[in-house]
Amino acid sequence: MGYSRRLTYNELSIANRACAIISSSLDVPKVFDRFIVELKKILDINWAAVTLTVPDGLRLVATFSEYNVNAPVQELIPTQGTASEWVIRNKKSLFQSDLTSDRQFIASEPYYKLRMSSAVHLPLLANKRAIGSLILASRQPDAYTAKQAAFLKQVAAQMAMPIEHCRMYAMVREQARIDDLTGLFNRRSLDEVIASEINRHARYGGIFSLIILDLDSFKAFNDKRGHLAGDDLLRNVGTVIKGSIRSADQAFRYGGDEFAILLPNTVASAGELVCERIRKQIEEQQAAGKLPVTASLGLATWPANGAGANDLIAAADAALYRAKTSGGNCHRQSSPGVSR
Repeated sequence: MGYSRRLTYNELSIANRACAIISSSLDVPKVFDRFIVELKKILDINWAAVTLTVPDGLRLVATFSEYNVNAPVQELIPTQGTASEWVIRNKKSLFQSDLTSDRQFIASEPYYKLRMSSAVHLPLLANKRAIGSLILASRQPDAYTAKQAAFLKQVAAQMAMPIEHCRMYAMVREQARIDDLTGLFNRRSLDEVIASEINRHARYGGIFSLIILDLDSFKAFNDKRGHLAGDDLLRNVGTVIKGSIRSADQAFRYGGDEFAILLPNTVASAGELVCERIRKQIEEQQAAGKLPVTASLGLATWPANGAGANDLIAAADAALYRAKTSGGNCHRQSSPGVSR
């Protein structure tokens, strides 16, 4: 689109207010609805999204919908053949006036569910680098005109750097939560996640489980083979644990040779199955000569073994201690009401 013009005072004010909303928080999804409400003062918007580039595609980081149908935030989006891929690659805006006849690009699922008729895709450029896209869509054909091009480009230009700052902050924060050796989440992350799960399950109901795992005879192996070999062992165990749990579960390096696994929406009987699966995987690796140790595991469930995070961890620790004193290479479950 070759049309360009100066923004009116009203348009400039709305663009500044909308981008000030994005700049006001490091949590883009939290303020995205307010951002779109501001733009809706002069634009027809029924659905909107922000995507950011990641090594394996695009990540959907914020969405707005008037119809309670949305793709999950943080969902990975395949990029090949999409309009977002085109605008990011070419660093140019793309206006689609009639999605019912324009089949040049693969449309995302919300378009089909919400019967969108027109859309605009704008590249987000930070330091001349395309970091993602802003997508606006309407059920009205030709909802976005040439006269609105300058306004939309101004908005995209102003919001790109604040979103890049949010992304960099999120990356730094995520790195601070990761154990450098194993790539699992660290103890600090465990404390945060347990507190979050307690709040979530207390509000919506349900049970979750916590496993604490300790390697049998790790100290003897470390003393004999050295710390580098011990580090390799811990990395390998972390890989085994990650391969033994669901995508919804989270694994942590608890400290030393201890690991923790948090199982959302998981009752004690299901948690025991996970314990046994992990234990067997490590035992099989030992039998094959790939790991030199076995593992002991302790299981606790919320709220049966304690309403608070410390009580829950203490219950899992106590169950782990019983597994160790039973000879190791086994799991034990904390009894209801037992938190230490």
